[in-house]
Amino acid sequence: EEKSTACNMLYCYATELGEGFFPYVEEVTKTLVPLLKFGYHEGVRNAATQSLHPLLRAAYQRAMSTDHNMQFVVSLWNYMLPALLAALEEEDDREIECQMLYQLHECATLLGSQLLSPDHIRAICQAVQSSFKAFEERREARVEEVNDDADIDAEQVEKVEEEVEREEEVLGEIAEVIGCLPKIFGPAFTPYALQLLAIPNALLQPTRRAHDRQIGLCIIDDLVEFSQGTFNEHLIPYMQPMIMA
Repeated sequence: EEKSTACNMLYCYATELGEGFFPYVEEVTKTLVPLLKFGYHEGVRNAATQSLHPLLRAAYQRAMSTDHNMQFVVSLWNYMLPALLAALEEEDDREIECQMLYQLHECATLLGSQLLSPDHIRAICQAVQSSFKAFEERREARVEEVNDDADIDAEQVEKVEEEVEREEEVLGEIAEVIGCLPKIFGPAFTPYALQLLAIPNALLQPTRRAHDRQIGLCIIDDLVEFSQGTFNEHLIPYMQPMIMA
């Protein structure tokens, strides 16, 4: 509990002080990033996760207000990203998973096309695919459990509904990560987007829940809107599912 409180205090300082927190950014980052996988307390992991964007923003703001040298910002991101993606792969708390995905698209948006490298984009896309695969596996297991239990009671139904609500939040954050990338890179993101099409393909199936189909439409919408025509030739297979949705 004390560790969680301390981490939350650091998060609050970084958030409220902004650039003023810069002198402490490197030390605090090296303290908090390893705690992304702190398995003994969800509050510690959550506070460490929430701190990523404020810390990166403080470094970015300092660079912008001084010599515009982004070398430290990039080195900070290169330290954060692998740890964040590794923690995301193992996280079993849906709320914290949502927060990790949120930090991913917030940091990517802050850095923009000038500071995100092709390696960064590939790593983010792989993480999104992995998160969606895990989402699908949990969904299938949940459906199978409900179908196999002929004596499911009201309490179990309520529990399943709560799980579905948490999963919807995860799916929404996955879509936000995907959607931020064409906004940042425009048509240059289209080759990477083609690797992610299995996600809207699955979500737009007529048997999926309305929320899933809505998210699938949002993903396609972002790819079309910000690709400046480079995605149009890949749009035809989605016309019928979009109409049916």
